[in-house]
Amino acid sequence: VGEPGAERTLFEAWLPGTLCVLATSDRQLVGGRTPIAGMGGSLVGTLLRIDMRTGETVAVPGGSRSTYDLAWDAGRAVLYSLGVDAGNDTVLMSHEGPGFENDRVLNRQEGEDLSASLALDAGSGIVLTSQSAGVITVWDGGAEGAIPCEGRVPRQLAAAEGVLASVNRDATLSLWNPSARRFAADLYLLASGDWCLAAASGRWFATDGAAALVRVSVDGSPGSDATSWRQER
Repeated sequence: VGEPGAERTLFEAWLPGTLCVLATSDRQLVGGRTPIAGMGGSLVGTLLRIDMRTGETVAVPGGSRSTYDLAWDAGRAVLYSLGVDAGNDTVLMSHEGPGFENDRVLNRQEGEDLSASLALDAGSGIVLTSQSAGVITVWDGGAEGAIPCEGRVPRQLAAAEGVLASVNRDATLSLWNPSARRFAADLYLLASGDWCLAAASGRWFATDGAAALVRVSVDGSPGSDATSWRQER
């Protein structure tokens, strides 16, 4: 690990089985890992705190059997993890305290789902996970809910303030409103660099290169004029 634009190495660490790493401060990294047979793997230590100045690593007790995705809410000082527990269920957990020693299971999905994904809307504190059944689960700090996916199967999630993006199983890209818990639009990217955004309202936005390819259907029947649904930027 090194400083941006610098060649000086801050520290080096060999951490077998590490699946994800993020920074929780300018001094500390947290890593999620899966124990490796024959290398001291156990339920203890699937989360690691790493001091970026000394290189020291400290295992965080508890947690999942394997941790493969992390999100850090800096404003609320809460770490979220997605992993697999001892019963082979997929679990979303929160971790709080100076050493993240206080953990809690927020959501449990039956079965091991290694393709699930975790995202955080830092502005609202909403935590979102994708699941193999084609569901986006929402945790708002007090209750669990879901965003209807309407036939889409979100896999990889990424969030910015007020917007959630998902790469779906069929390689399409969708946008969602996490606070309102509803679908917002599908975004189609072409090899030419052109794009088309099809909003939930039926209106669409597109570059000129993509506009010629747009077809509109109304109640299952082809629309007579796709341009009448076009929204200018």
